[in-house]
Amino acid sequence: YVYTTHGKYDAPVTEIHIKKLQQRAQWIRAQAIDNEPNLHLQGIATHFCCLDEDDLDEFKKQNQDNKTVLQKKRFDHVVQQIHAAGVGLDAIIHASSSDGLRYGLEPVYYDMMRIGTMLFENPDSNNKNYRWKTTILQIKTLPKDWCLNYGCEETLDANTRVALIGHIPDDEVSYSIQGKPVNKLLDHEVVVVLDISDFPDTKVGDEVMMTFSGDDSPLDTSYSAPTTLN
Repeated sequence: YVYTTHGKYDAPVTEIHIKKLQQRAQWIRAQAIDNEPNLHLQGIATHFCCLDEDDLDEFKKQNQDNKTVLQKKRFDHVVQQIHAAGVGLDAIIHASSSDGLRYGLEPVYYDMMRIGTMLFENPDSNNKNYRWKTTILQIKTLPKDWCLNYGCEETLDANTRVALIGHIPDDEVSYSIQGKPVNKLLDHEVVVVLDISDFPDTKVGDEVMMTFSGDDSPLDTSYSAPTTLN
């Protein structure tokens, strides 16, 4: 990838996708950008999509049958071609890969690492980078013997104050309010019902924290839940 900044253009920053096998075309395109007075070659990057925790040993052996070693060789050659043409000499060379940092693969660190997945996971359950939250949409009190689900197979043992929260596309989620666990009564994904009998001061709009299963509690980046960075 070659990233360019916009000068007099009103268009947003552009991203030009360059196919790695067309190596000559790559630096020609970079040179074309360099010749455009309103553009500046800001960075050159690649995405290492096949990284493995054993790749560091393969780098030491320079095993060209290893996909990561081979990709780095090809990418380095492209960068050399672009620089040889006098283009992008101050461009930031970087790789886009969380696994590169996760596995300590220093040969792909370059000037900068662009990580994605690692921003959406926690190192462990007690040391969280992000906390995922939603808000209470409705609160009501259901009477004793109220049918809790379709078919009335389960009823409430007592009057129960409940809170409704919106679409949470994952079943393995635990919830807490004000740092205390809250019981989930019903999960239809489109709407989740929480038992807030032990939270008499809770009101509509209050935050509900969510913890996903697993030590790192990852959350898919396509989820719409707001996040809080600690």
